[in-house]
Amino acid sequence: MTTQGRPIGVTIVAVFYGFSAFAASLQIPFYQHPLRALIVWLLYVGMVWGLFAMAPWGRGLALFWTGLAFIFTYRTLMAGTNSLARFLVGLTVLLVQATILFYFFRPKIVASFRRQA
Repeated sequence: MTTQGRPIGVTIVAVFYGFSAFAASLQIPFYQHPLRALIVWLLYVGMVWGLFAMAPWGRGLALFWTGLAFIFTYRTLMAGTNSLARFLVGLTVLLVQATILFYFFRPKIVASFRRQA
């Protein structure tokens, strides 16, 4: 199933990251280093734009950011927590990130990014 020549899964991931970028933009003035936060936010917005445009670099940014988030989430889970709720939320986030990574490595999705370039 496609949306304007774009697989529906790519659209869902782009919207998900778009909402995340919007939520992060509301917090930028409150960071200790707002310039660094602004740069990361601009990279996220670029990734969302690249995903909507089906640009190969958008897929690359999505793989990079999701992989980085996966590593940090995994490290946080392995560090341990004394709360079952925190562990279950972290495990859920880890599974969503793994699903996104798996999805972007599917041959059909890789081919659709190549075809649009």
